[in-house]
Amino acid sequence: MAAQPTRSERTKAALKVALLGTVIWQAIPPFYYGGVNVIDWAAIGCAVYAVPPLLTHALINLADMFDRLDAKIATGLKGTGGFVKSIHELHGLLKPTLFDPAHGSYWGMLCGKAIFTELPAVSLIVGTTGSGKDSTHQDINLFSVTGNKVVWDFKGDTACKFAVAFRRMKKIVNVLNADDEHEGILGESATYNHNDIINDNFTRDGGILDVHADLTEQAFTIYPEPDSNGEGDGNFFRLWSRALILFSNVTGILITGKNATLADALAMLQDRESLLHHAKYACGRLEQEDGSTAQLPIHESPWVEHQSDEDVANFAKYYAMLGTSIADKMKQDDQRQFDSFLSGAVGEMSDLNVATRAHKKSKVSSFRFFELKDERQDGRDVIDIITGSETRKYALKKFYELTNSAMLKELIRHPNKHKKVTFYLNEITNFKFKELVSLMTWCRAYNVNLIIYIQSLDAFEKAYGKHGLKVLMSEAEIKLFLPKQREPETLKYLKNTLGDTSYMNLSHSGKRQINTKMESFRYSEESWPVMTEDEIRRTEFGILLLGNNRPALVELPSIAEVMPFRNWQGVSPFYGKKYLKRVKYRIWRYYPWMPNVLIARGIAALKRAHQTSKNKRPSCQD
Repeated sequence: MAAQPTRSERTKAALKVALLGTVIWQAIPPFYYGGVNVIDWAAIGCAVYAVPPLLTHALINLADMFDRLDAKIATGLKGTGGFVKSIHELHGLLKPTLFDPAHGSYWGMLCGKAIFTELPAVSLIVGTTGSGKDSTHQDINLFSVTGNKVVWDFKGDTACKFAVAFRRMKKIVNVLNADDEHEGILGESATYNHNDIINDNFTRDGGILDVHADLTEQAFTIYPEPDSNGEGDGNFFRLWSRALILFSNVTGILITGKNATLADALAMLQDRESLLHHAKYACGRLEQEDGSTAQLPIHESPWVEHQSDEDVANFAKYYAMLGTSIADKMKQDDQRQFDSFLSGAVGEMSDLNVATRAHKKSKVSSFRFFELKDERQDGRDVIDIITGSETRKYALKKFYELTNSAMLKELIRHPNKHKKVTFYLNEITNFKFKELVSLMTWCRAYNVNLIIYIQSLDAFEKAYGKHGLKVLMSEAEIKLFLPKQREPETLKYLKNTLGDTSYMNLSHSGKRQINTKMESFRYSEESWPVMTEDEIRRTEFGILLLGNNRPALVELPSIAEVMPFRNWQGVSPFYGKKYLKRVKYRIWRYYPWMPNVLIARGIAALKRAHQTSKNKRPSCQD
């Protein structure tokens, strides 16, 4: 039964009808006698009646549309990872000025523009075999980074390409070519005596206090601890073997000075009579023909004027006690124990004997590493290249490790701490660079910059341990991962480092709405990796992690495609001709005829001329 209207509702309806009738009755005369167009007014009335509701519904639908569009935009709650889209989004880049071409470290191309930055303390470049670590980064950086450099090259071609180029550019180049590889291109090898760092202690004020520490470290370099870090059997024998190495070497230095070599120390150990003779001479037991005893006159050495009397007396006492312990061991009835000590020392030093390339290259020093920290009046850069080949890497292993240790000591002890030196350490997973892990933590204090090239993170971990890998990843301010990455640990690291990005996922319910008959759906915010491991493996771009910036996908052209660097490098012995390709990029800031370069070179020449004239000017005392 239908609901009946109430009295109030009937009253309201009657009032509406009466009101409408009154309005019509009052409006008919004007319309009839005044000539008003009823149709126009009716249209206006309909519009006035219809527009507000239509406008209201339109605004509501527009707001609803904006809500739907906003719902499709991720808020970033699930991740905000991503790459920079322009070089202007990167902070900390070097920009050339009129007087400074902004020479800096090169990190690839982004949107057709080269990325140059100040060189940080530690940089890391990861690239598998064939990815172009040399041609796409190292070779370009050797030209773009100014200042003194140390280049470790165990391929051989880098030294050939750049020693010639740097000499042509009037730089001072020292090539320590231990195995004389490519001697026709590199010329005669430089030489370096590892005992010079110890000889320096005697002539440096107060340096005699460092003699024992340097000799001990040198002995540990020659006879290192096994992988068990000295635990287990044999530690006692190794300590005595190192003591014999230390004694024979310091004895040679005290007697012959700068002419002493490690090969001479080995020769003393191989001759038991000579070893006993010098041990007795050290402790004052060497009998003379007249029945008296002789002792090495340390107090009469020419270097005592640089040391205090107390330090000289203490050193003489230490040296005598060392000789006493060795002489007593050699006089025991049972010589089997001492034979073990001696055979261990001789065995570890055998690669340094007089018939080896190592001895030939370490008889005398034709250069010193501390020259890298010296201020030169002529303004010329010093480049030291240590090169060799894989064929003799293990035969010369001791030579390279001793060179490494002595080089770091010379740089650390130089008073000129602010002078920048750049190390190019390539293939250091194949050849272990001594003290690299600790060097990464304190190199900034001595203005030593490290550019480290490795094949994979897993290879570095095997060579330097998990702790070494953690230090590398935390200390490296710039990391560049070249294309063709395929090592699982490296792919996993990159995937995690790039992080996740948020996206709106559209899910369908399969049901239809009653009023619109449309399938219902909803949006939900989800996360997805910026790059999956497969995408990283297949990408043709390098992945640059530059400080606190967002990652960048950079293009890495070969040096053969970059002007003017491609014309500066020398010829690789492996190709026999210049490595040239079609030019892709021209870095104008390095063209010698550019106005900014000419002005900068002119200012530098005026400064050198002023400094030279100032040094030649006679003083008032003259």
